[in-house]
Amino acid sequence: AGGFNSTALGSAASSSGDDSVAVGADAEAAAAGSVAIGQGSYADRENTVSVGDVGAERQITNVAAGTEGTDAVNLDQLQEATADSKYFQATGEGEAYALGNDATASGSDAAAEGDYSTAMGASSSAIGQGSSAFGSGAVAYATNATAVGFNSTATSDSATAIGGSLYLEDADTGEVLLDATTTASDFGATALGAGAQATGFLSTASGANAQAGGLQSTANGYSSVASADYSTAVGSFSEASASGTTALGYGAWATEASATSLGYFAEASATNATAVGNNSLATGANGTAVGQFAWATGANSTSLGQFAWATGAGTTAVGRDSYATGANSTALGLSSYSSAANSVALGANSLANRANTVSVGTATAQRQVVNVAAGTQGTDAVNLDQLNAVADVAANTNKYFTATGATAAAATGTEATAAGSGSNASGNRSTAVGTSSVANATGATALGADASARANNSTAVG
Repeated sequence: AGGFNSTALGSAASSSGDDSVAVGADAEAAAAGSVAIGQGSYADRENTVSVGDVGAERQITNVAAGTEGTDAVNLDQLQEATADSKYFQATGEGEAYALGNDATASGSDAAAEGDYSTAMGASSSAIGQGSSAFGSGAVAYATNATAVGFNSTATSDSATAIGGSLYLEDADTGEVLLDATTTASDFGATALGAGAQATGFLSTASGANAQAGGLQSTANGYSSVASADYSTAVGSFSEASASGTTALGYGAWATEASATSLGYFAEASATNATAVGNNSLATGANGTAVGQFAWATGANSTSLGQFAWATGAGTTAVGRDSYATGANSTALGLSSYSSAANSVALGANSLANRANTVSVGTATAQRQVVNVAAGTQGTDAVNLDQLNAVADVAANTNKYFTATGATAAAATGTEATAAGSGSNASGNRSTAVGTSSVANATGATALGADASARANNSTAVG
Protein backbone atom coordinates (compact mmCIF):
# COMPACT_ATOMS: atom_id res chain seq x y z
CA ALA A 1 0.00 0.00 0.00
CA GLY A 2 2.17 2.80 -1.29
CA GLY A 3 -0.37 5.56 -1.61
CA PHE A 4 -1.46 7.95 1.10
CA ASN A 5 -4.37 6.49 3.06
CA SER A 6 -4.37 3.53 0.65
CA THR A 7 -5.28 -0.07 1.39
CA ALA A 8 -4.01 -3.28 -0.23
CA LEU A 9 -5.37 -6.70 0.71
CA GLY A 10 -4.18 -9.90 -0.96
CA SER A 11 -1.03 -11.51 -2.29
CA ALA A 12 0.90 -8.99 -4.39
CA ALA A 13 -1.96 -6.51 -4.12
CA SER A 14 -0.90 -2.89 -4.75
CA SER A 15 -2.54 0.42 -3.91
CA SER A 16 -0.19 3.12 -5.16
CA GLY A 17 -2.78 5.83 -5.62
CA ASP A 18 -3.65 8.09 -2.71
CA ASP A 19 -6.85 7.00 -0.96
CA SER A 20 -6.97 3.93 -3.23
CA VAL A 21 -8.09 0.38 -2.37
CA ALA A 22 -6.87 -2.88 -3.89
CA VAL A 23 -8.54 -6.11 -2.78
CA GLY A 24 -7.46 -9.49 -4.17
CA ALA A 25 -4.31 -11.22 -5.31
CA ASP A 26 -2.42 -9.10 -7.84
CA ALA A 27 -5.10 -6.41 -7.66
CA GLU A 28 -3.77 -2.91 -8.37
CA ALA A 29 -5.30 0.50 -7.63
CA ALA A 30 -2.95 2.95 -9.37
CA ALA A 31 -4.97 6.16 -9.44
CA ALA A 32 -6.11 8.45 -6.64
CA GLY A 33 -9.42 7.38 -5.14
CA SER A 34 -9.57 4.29 -7.33
CA VAL A 35 -10.79 0.85 -6.24
CA ALA A 36 -9.66 -2.50 -7.70
CA ILE A 37 -11.67 -5.52 -6.54
CA GLY A 38 -10.79 -9.09 -7.41
CA GLN A 39 -7.78 -11.05 -8.51
CA GLY A 40 -5.85 -9.24 -11.21
CA SER A 41 -8.18 -6.27 -11.26
CA TYR A 42 -6.64 -2.99 -12.37
CA ALA A 43 -7.94 0.55 -11.69
CA ASP A 44 -5.95 3.29 -13.44
CA ARG A 45 -8.48 6.15 -13.55
CA GLU A 46 -9.22 8.43 -10.61
CA ASN A 47 -12.33 7.79 -8.57
CA THR A 48 -13.29 4.63 -10.48
CA VAL A 49 -14.09 1.08 -9.41
CA SER A 50 -12.66 -1.79 -11.46
CA VAL A 51 -13.64 -5.46 -11.13
CA GLY A 52 -11.27 -6.76 -13.82
CA ASP A 53 -8.78 -5.70 -16.43
CA VAL A 54 -8.72 -5.13 -20.18
CA GLY A 55 -9.35 -8.56 -21.69
CA ALA A 56 -10.33 -10.00 -18.30
CA GLU A 57 -13.62 -8.29 -17.52
CA ARG A 58 -16.16 -9.48 -14.93
CA GLN A 59 -19.92 -9.12 -14.58
CA ILE A 60 -21.38 -7.41 -11.52
CA THR A 61 -24.39 -9.46 -10.53
CA ASN A 62 -27.31 -9.05 -8.15
CA VAL A 63 -27.38 -5.29 -8.68
CA ALA A 64 -30.48 -3.64 -7.29
CA ALA A 65 -32.33 -1.23 -9.56
CA GLY A 66 -30.92 2.28 -9.37
CA THR A 67 -33.20 4.93 -7.90
CA GLU A 68 -31.06 8.09 -7.98
CA GLY A 69 -29.51 9.78 -10.93
CA THR A 70 -25.98 8.57 -10.15
CA ASP A 71 -26.96 4.98 -9.18
CA ALA A 72 -25.82 2.03 -11.24
CA VAL A 73 -28.64 0.37 -13.21
CA ASN A 74 -29.21 -3.31 -13.90
CA LEU A 75 -30.00 -5.12 -17.16
CA ASP A 76 -33.73 -5.14 -16.49
CA GLN A 77 -33.77 -1.38 -16.34
CA LEU A 78 -31.70 -1.06 -19.50
CA GLN A 79 -33.90 -3.46 -21.50
CA GLU A 80 -37.03 -1.69 -20.35
CA ALA A 81 -35.60 1.67 -21.41
CA THR A 82 -34.60 0.41 -24.88
CA ALA A 83 -37.60 -1.83 -25.52
CA ASP A 84 -39.08 0.50 -28.19
CA SER A 85 -35.80 1.44 -29.84
CA LYS A 86 -35.80 -1.74 -31.93
CA TYR A 87 -38.35 -0.06 -34.18
CA PHE A 88 -36.10 2.94 -34.83
CA GLN A 89 -32.51 2.44 -35.97
CA ALA A 90 -30.05 4.56 -37.87
CA THR A 91 -26.43 4.37 -38.94
CA GLY A 92 -23.95 7.08 -39.81
CA GLU A 93 -21.69 9.51 -38.04
CA GLY A 94 -23.52 12.83 -38.23
CA GLU A 95 -25.92 14.19 -35.64
CA ALA A 96 -29.57 14.93 -36.24
CA TYR A 97 -30.56 18.58 -35.78
CA ALA A 98 -33.99 19.97 -34.97
CA LEU A 99 -34.80 23.65 -34.40
CA GLY A 100 -38.31 24.99 -33.97
CA ASN A 101 -41.49 24.22 -32.10
CA ASP A 102 -42.40 20.54 -32.46
CA ALA A 103 -39.62 19.99 -34.99
CA THR A 104 -38.38 16.43 -35.52
CA ALA A 105 -35.14 15.18 -37.07
CA SER A 106 -34.19 11.51 -37.37
CA GLY A 107 -31.15 10.12 -39.15
CA SER A 108 -27.49 10.92 -39.58
CA ASP A 109 -27.11 14.61 -40.50
CA ALA A 110 -30.89 15.02 -40.70
CA ALA A 111 -31.97 18.63 -40.21
CA ALA A 112 -35.41 19.98 -39.35
CA GLU A 113 -35.53 23.75 -39.06
CA GLY A 114 -38.85 25.48 -38.63
CA ASP A 115 -41.92 25.05 -36.51
CA TYR A 116 -43.61 21.67 -37.07
CA SER A 117 -40.93 20.59 -39.53
CA THR A 118 -39.94 16.93 -39.90
CA ALA A 119 -36.81 15.40 -41.43
CA MET A 120 -36.35 11.64 -41.46
CA GLY A 121 -33.47 9.96 -43.28
CA ALA A 122 -29.75 10.42 -43.59
CA SER A 123 -28.91 13.94 -44.79
CA SER A 124 -32.60 14.79 -45.16
CA SER A 125 -33.51 18.47 -44.77
CA ALA A 126 -36.82 20.08 -43.87
CA ILE A 127 -36.32 23.83 -43.79
CA GLY A 128 -39.46 25.88 -43.36
CA GLN A 129 -42.58 25.91 -41.23
CA GLY A 130 -44.59 22.75 -41.71
CA SER A 131 -42.05 21.26 -44.11
CA SER A 132 -41.50 17.50 -44.32
CA ALA A 133 -38.63 15.50 -45.80
CA PHE A 134 -38.66 11.71 -45.76
CA GLY A 135 -35.83 9.69 -47.29
CA SER A 136 -32.08 9.83 -47.58
CA GLY A 137 -31.09 13.13 -49.14
CA ALA A 138 -34.70 14.33 -49.38
CA VAL A 139 -35.04 18.14 -49.32
CA ALA A 140 -38.16 20.15 -48.44
CA TYR A 141 -37.02 23.74 -48.52
CA ALA A 142 -40.10 25.95 -48.18
CA THR A 143 -43.21 26.50 -46.09
CA ASN A 144 -45.45 23.41 -46.12
CA ALA A 145 -43.23 21.73 -48.69
CA THR A 146 -43.10 17.92 -48.75
CA ALA A 147 -40.38 15.69 -50.21
CA VAL A 148 -40.61 11.89 -50.03
CA GLY A 149 -37.98 9.58 -51.51
CA PHE A 150 -34.25 9.37 -52.08
CA ASN A 151 -32.95 12.78 -53.14
CA SER A 152 -36.46 14.07 -53.83
CA THR A 153 -36.70 17.86 -53.79
CA ALA A 154 -39.54 20.27 -52.99
CA THR A 155 -38.31 23.86 -53.04
CA SER A 156 -41.39 26.07 -53.15
CA ASP A 157 -44.28 26.78 -50.80
CA SER A 158 -46.85 23.96 -50.69
CA ALA A 159 -44.88 21.96 -53.26
CA THR A 160 -44.92 18.16 -53.10
CA ALA A 161 -42.32 15.75 -54.52
CA ILE A 162 -42.85 12.03 -54.06
CA GLY A 163 -40.47 9.54 -55.67
CA GLY A 164 -36.81 8.73 -55.72
CA SER A 165 -34.16 9.40 -58.33
CA LEU A 166 -34.43 7.80 -61.77
CA TYR A 167 -31.19 6.38 -63.13
CA LEU A 168 -30.69 3.92 -65.97
CA GLU A 169 -27.63 2.81 -67.88
CA ASP A 170 -27.38 0.80 -71.08
CA ALA A 171 -26.28 -2.65 -69.97
CA ASP A 172 -24.04 -3.10 -73.01
CA THR A 173 -22.45 0.32 -73.48
CA GLY A 174 -22.74 1.86 -70.04
CA GLU A 175 -24.36 4.94 -71.59
CA VAL A 176 -26.55 6.84 -69.15
CA LEU A 177 -30.08 6.72 -70.57
CA LEU A 178 -32.00 8.30 -67.69
CA ASP A 179 -30.78 10.48 -64.85
CA ALA A 180 -33.40 12.61 -63.10
CA THR A 181 -34.47 13.53 -59.60
CA THR A 182 -38.06 13.97 -58.45
CA THR A 183 -38.52 17.74 -58.17
CA ALA A 184 -41.36 20.15 -57.35
CA SER A 185 -39.98 23.66 -57.64
CA ASP A 186 -42.87 26.13 -57.94
CA PHE A 187 -45.79 27.09 -55.73
CA GLY A 188 -48.24 24.23 -55.26
CA ALA A 189 -46.41 22.05 -57.77
CA THR A 190 -46.79 18.28 -57.42
CA ALA A 191 -44.34 15.67 -58.75
CA LEU A 192 -45.22 11.98 -58.35
CA GLY A 193 -42.89 9.29 -59.62
CA ALA A 194 -39.20 8.57 -59.97
CA GLY A 195 -37.59 11.51 -61.71
CA ALA A 196 -40.88 13.37 -62.16
CA GLN A 197 -40.44 17.15 -62.40
CA ALA A 198 -43.14 19.75 -61.74
CA THR A 199 -41.58 23.16 -62.30
CA GLY A 200 -44.59 25.30 -63.20
CA PHE A 201 -46.93 27.21 -60.89
CA LEU A 202 -49.57 24.74 -59.60
CA SER A 203 -48.34 22.17 -62.12
CA THR A 204 -48.67 18.38 -61.78
CA ALA A 205 -46.25 15.75 -63.09
CA SER A 206 -47.22 12.13 -62.51
CA GLY A 207 -45.17 9.18 -63.72
CA ALA A 208 -41.50 8.30 -64.06
CA ASN A 209 -39.66 11.16 -65.79
CA ALA A 210 -42.91 13.09 -66.35
CA GLN A 211 -42.35 16.84 -66.81
CA ALA A 212 -44.85 19.65 -66.20
CA GLY A 213 -43.24 23.03 -66.76
CA GLY A 214 -46.08 25.38 -67.63
CA LEU A 215 -48.52 27.32 -65.49
CA GLN A 216 -51.17 24.85 -64.22
CA SER A 217 -49.87 22.26 -66.67
CA THR A 218 -50.41 18.51 -66.25
CA ALA A 219 -48.19 15.65 -67.42
CA ASN A 220 -49.29 12.11 -66.67
CA GLY A 221 -47.33 9.10 -67.91
CA TYR A 222 -43.75 7.94 -68.39
CA SER A 223 -41.69 10.70 -70.04
CA SER A 224 -44.81 12.76 -70.76
CA VAL A 225 -44.17 16.49 -71.26
CA ALA A 226 -46.51 19.45 -70.65
CA SER A 227 -44.18 22.38 -71.12
CA ALA A 228 -46.56 25.28 -71.83
CA ASP A 229 -49.12 27.15 -69.75
CA TYR A 230 -52.43 25.28 -69.29
CA SER A 231 -51.15 22.34 -71.34
CA THR A 232 -52.09 18.70 -70.67
CA ALA A 233 -50.18 15.58 -71.73
CA VAL A 234 -51.51 12.14 -70.77
CA GLY A 235 -49.75 8.97 -71.88
CA SER A 236 -46.18 7.75 -72.16
CA PHE A 237 -44.09 10.00 -74.41
CA SER A 238 -47.05 12.34 -75.00
CA GLU A 239 -46.19 16.02 -75.48
CA ALA A 240 -48.23 19.21 -75.13
CA SER A 241 -45.85 22.07 -75.86
CA ALA A 242 -47.97 25.13 -76.63
CA SER A 243 -50.44 27.17 -74.61
CA GLY A 244 -53.77 25.44 -74.04
CA THR A 245 -52.77 22.26 -75.85
CA THR A 246 -53.97 18.74 -75.03
CA ALA A 247 -52.21 15.49 -75.99
CA LEU A 248 -53.83 12.24 -74.91
CA GLY A 249 -52.38 8.87 -75.88
CA TYR A 250 -49.05 7.10 -76.26
CA GLY A 251 -46.75 9.37 -78.24
CA ALA A 252 -49.52 11.91 -78.92
CA TRP A 253 -48.31 15.41 -79.89
CA ALA A 254 -50.01 18.80 -79.61
CA THR A 255 -47.44 21.44 -80.45
CA GLU A 256 -49.23 24.65 -81.46
CA ALA A 257 -51.61 26.93 -79.53
CA SER A 258 -54.95 25.32 -78.60
CA ALA A 259 -54.18 22.15 -80.55
CA THR A 260 -55.66 18.81 -79.45
CA SER A 261 -54.44 15.30 -80.24
CA LEU A 262 -56.14 12.12 -79.07
CA GLY A 263 -54.87 8.65 -79.90
CA TYR A 264 -51.77 6.54 -80.41
CA PHE A 265 -49.17 8.82 -82.04
CA ALA A 266 -51.86 11.33 -82.99
CA GLU A 267 -50.37 14.69 -84.00
CA ALA A 268 -51.92 18.16 -84.00
CA SER A 269 -49.18 20.58 -84.99
CA ALA A 270 -51.03 23.71 -86.10
CA THR A 271 -52.98 26.41 -84.29
CA ASN A 272 -56.43 25.14 -83.22
CA ALA A 273 -55.80 21.83 -84.99
CA THR A 274 -57.50 18.64 -83.80
CA ALA A 275 -56.36 15.07 -84.46
CA VAL A 276 -58.38 12.13 -83.14
CA GLY A 277 -57.44 8.53 -83.88
CA ASN A 278 -54.50 6.18 -84.24
CA ASN A 279 -51.76 8.04 -86.18
CA SER A 280 -54.16 10.82 -87.16
CA LEU A 281 -52.52 14.03 -88.38
CA ALA A 282 -53.73 17.64 -88.34
CA THR A 283 -51.08 20.06 -89.56
CA GLY A 284 -53.25 22.76 -91.12
CA ALA A 285 -54.40 25.71 -89.04
CA ASN A 286 -57.92 25.03 -87.70
CA GLY A 287 -57.78 21.60 -89.32
CA THR A 288 -59.61 18.56 -87.96
CA ALA A 289 -58.69 14.92 -88.61
CA VAL A 290 -60.82 12.13 -87.12
CA GLY A 291 -60.03 8.49 -87.82
CA GLN A 292 -57.12 6.10 -88.07
CA PHE A 293 -54.47 7.68 -90.31
CA ALA A 294 -56.86 10.52 -91.15
CA TRP A 295 -55.01 13.63 -92.38
CA ALA A 296 -56.07 17.27 -92.38
CA THR A 297 -53.05 19.12 -93.74
CA GLY A 298 -54.68 22.09 -95.41
CA ALA A 299 -55.72 25.21 -93.53
CA ASN A 300 -59.34 24.92 -92.32
CA SER A 301 -59.55 21.38 -93.69
CA THR A 302 -61.58 18.49 -92.26
CA SER A 303 -61.14 14.74 -92.69
CA LEU A 304 -63.38 12.08 -91.22
CA GLY A 305 -62.77 8.38 -91.68
CA GLN A 306 -59.95 5.86 -91.86
CA PHE A 307 -57.31 7.11 -94.30
CA ALA A 308 -59.45 10.13 -95.20
CA TRP A 309 -57.19 12.93 -96.44
CA ALA A 310 -58.06 16.62 -96.72
CA THR A 311 -54.91 18.24 -98.07
CA GLY A 312 -56.07 21.42 -99.77
CA ALA A 313 -57.08 24.65 -98.04
CA GLY A 314 -60.71 24.59 -96.95
CA THR A 315 -61.21 20.99 -98.05
CA THR A 316 -63.49 18.33 -96.57
CA ALA A 317 -63.02 14.56 -96.92
CA VAL A 318 -65.59 12.21 -95.38
CA GLY A 319 -65.38 8.45 -95.73
CA ARG A 320 -62.68 5.81 -95.78
CA ASP A 321 -59.99 6.56 -98.36
CA SER A 322 -61.71 9.78 -99.40
CA TYR A 323 -59.42 12.48 -100.80
CA ALA A 324 -60.05 16.22 -101.08
CA THR A 325 -57.07 17.97 -102.66
CA GLY A 326 -58.51 20.89 -104.64
CA ALA A 327 -58.90 24.16 -102.76
CA ASN A 328 -62.30 24.36 -101.02
CA SER A 329 -63.35 21.02 -102.51
CA THR A 330 -65.45 18.31 -100.86
CA ALA A 331 -65.20 14.53 -101.16
CA LEU A 332 -68.02 12.57 -99.55
CA GLY A 333 -68.07 8.78 -99.66
CA LEU A 334 -65.79 5.75 -99.77
CA SER A 335 -62.81 6.42 -102.06
CA SER A 336 -64.37 9.64 -103.36
CA TYR A 337 -61.92 12.17 -104.84
CA SER A 338 -62.25 15.91 -105.40
CA SER A 339 -59.16 17.24 -107.16
CA ALA A 340 -60.36 20.53 -108.63
CA ALA A 341 -61.00 23.84 -106.88
CA ASN A 342 -64.50 24.24 -105.44
CA SER A 343 -65.51 20.82 -106.77
CA VAL A 344 -67.74 18.31 -104.98
CA ALA A 345 -67.56 14.53 -105.28
CA LEU A 346 -70.64 12.79 -103.88
CA GLY A 347 -70.79 9.04 -103.35
CA ALA A 348 -68.41 6.10 -103.25
CA ASN A 349 -65.68 6.28 -105.92
CA SER A 350 -67.03 9.57 -107.32
CA LEU A 351 -64.52 11.84 -109.05
CA ALA A 352 -64.76 15.64 -109.29
CA ASN A 353 -61.87 16.85 -111.45
CA ARG A 354 -63.31 20.05 -112.96
CA ALA A 355 -63.46 23.31 -111.03
CA ASN A 356 -66.83 24.44 -109.66
CA THR A 357 -68.59 21.17 -110.50
CA VAL A 358 -70.56 18.55 -108.58
CA SER A 359 -69.92 14.93 -109.52
CA VAL A 360 -72.01 11.95 -108.44
CA GLY A 361 -69.90 9.33 -110.19
CA THR A 362 -67.20 9.00 -112.85
CA ALA A 363 -67.04 9.11 -116.61
CA THR A 364 -67.63 5.34 -116.71
CA ALA A 365 -69.82 4.92 -113.64
CA GLN A 366 -72.59 7.53 -113.62
CA ARG A 367 -75.42 7.86 -111.12
CA GLN A 368 -78.91 9.29 -111.36
CA VAL A 369 -79.81 12.29 -109.23
CA VAL A 370 -83.34 11.57 -108.00
CA ASN A 371 -86.06 13.42 -106.13
CA VAL A 372 -85.06 16.72 -107.73
CA ALA A 373 -87.59 19.48 -107.21
CA ALA A 374 -88.59 21.52 -110.24
CA GLY A 375 -86.15 24.35 -110.93
CA THR A 376 -87.52 27.85 -110.49
CA GLN A 377 -84.49 30.07 -111.14
CA GLY A 378 -82.38 30.29 -114.23
CA THR A 379 -79.45 28.40 -112.70
CA ASP A 380 -81.56 25.70 -111.01
CA ALA A 381 -81.35 22.07 -112.05
CA VAL A 382 -84.48 20.82 -113.86
CA ASN A 383 -86.08 17.42 -113.42
CA LEU A 384 -87.37 14.96 -116.01
CA ASP A 385 -90.93 16.20 -115.67
CA GLN A 386 -89.83 19.68 -116.71
CA LEU A 387 -87.80 18.33 -119.59
CA ASN A 388 -90.68 16.17 -120.83
CA ALA A 389 -93.03 19.17 -120.74
CA VAL A 390 -90.62 21.10 -122.95
CA ALA A 391 -90.25 18.12 -125.25
CA ASP A 392 -94.03 17.88 -125.63
CA VAL A 393 -94.23 21.54 -126.67
CA ALA A 394 -91.37 21.05 -129.12
CA ALA A 395 -92.98 17.97 -130.58
CA ASN A 396 -96.27 19.79 -131.18
CA THR A 397 -94.48 22.72 -132.74
CA ASN A 398 -92.06 20.74 -134.90
CA LYS A 399 -94.86 19.14 -136.94
CA TYR A 400 -95.47 22.59 -138.48
CA PHE A 401 -91.81 23.49 -139.01
CA THR A 402 -89.25 21.03 -140.39
CA ALA A 403 -85.89 21.48 -142.07
CA THR A 404 -83.04 19.31 -143.34
CA GLY A 405 -79.39 19.97 -143.97
CA ALA A 406 -75.99 19.79 -142.32
CA THR A 407 -75.37 23.39 -141.16
CA ALA A 408 -77.08 25.03 -138.21
CA ALA A 409 -79.10 28.19 -138.65
CA ALA A 410 -77.66 31.34 -137.05
CA ALA A 411 -79.68 34.30 -135.73
CA THR A 412 -77.21 36.71 -134.21
CA GLY A 413 -78.91 40.05 -134.61
CA THR A 414 -81.26 41.57 -132.06
CA GLU A 415 -84.74 40.06 -132.45
CA ALA A 416 -83.50 38.19 -135.54
CA THR A 417 -84.96 34.96 -136.99
CA ALA A 418 -83.14 32.30 -139.03
CA ALA A 419 -84.78 29.12 -140.43
CA GLY A 420 -83.12 26.57 -142.71
CA SER A 421 -79.76 24.86 -143.07
CA GLY A 422 -76.99 27.44 -143.10
CA SER A 423 -79.38 30.41 -142.89
CA ASN A 424 -77.95 33.56 -141.32
CA ALA A 425 -79.87 36.51 -139.81
CA SER A 426 -77.23 38.86 -138.44
CA GLY A 427 -79.06 42.17 -138.81
CA ASN A 428 -81.20 43.55 -136.01
CA ARG A 429 -84.85 42.51 -136.48
CA SER A 430 -83.79 40.65 -139.65
CA THR A 431 -85.33 37.42 -141.05
CA ALA A 432 -83.62 34.71 -143.14
CA VAL A 433 -85.73 31.72 -144.27
CA GLY A 434 -84.32 29.06 -146.54
CA THR A 435 -81.14 27.11 -147.07
CA SER A 436 -78.11 29.45 -147.06
CA SER A 437 -80.33 32.54 -147.01
CA VAL A 438 -78.72 35.74 -145.67
CA ALA A 439 -80.27 38.83 -144.02
CA ASN A 440 -77.46 40.92 -142.66
CA ALA A 441 -78.96 44.42 -142.46
CA THR A 442 -81.44 46.05 -140.11
CA GLY A 443 -85.00 45.02 -140.97
CA ALA A 444 -83.79 42.93 -143.94
CA THR A 445 -85.79 39.88 -145.11
CA ALA A 446 -84.42 36.98 -147.21
CA LEU A 447 -86.89 34.29 -148.35
CA GLY A 448 -85.83 31.18 -150.20
CA ALA A 449 -82.68 29.19 -150.82
CA ASP A 450 -79.62 31.39 -151.29
CA ALA A 451 -81.71 34.58 -151.01
CA SER A 452 -79.65 37.56 -149.82
CA ALA A 453 -80.96 40.84 -148.33
CA ARG A 454 -78.09 43.11 -147.43
CA ALA A 455 -79.66 46.61 -147.28
CA ASN A 456 -81.67 48.05 -144.42
CA ASN A 457 -85.34 47.16 -144.66
CA SER A 458 -84.69 45.33 -147.96
CA THR A 459 -86.44 42.12 -149.09
CA ALA A 460 -84.94 39.38 -151.25
CA VAL A 461 -86.96 36.44 -152.58
CA GLY A 462 -85.06 33.71 -154.36
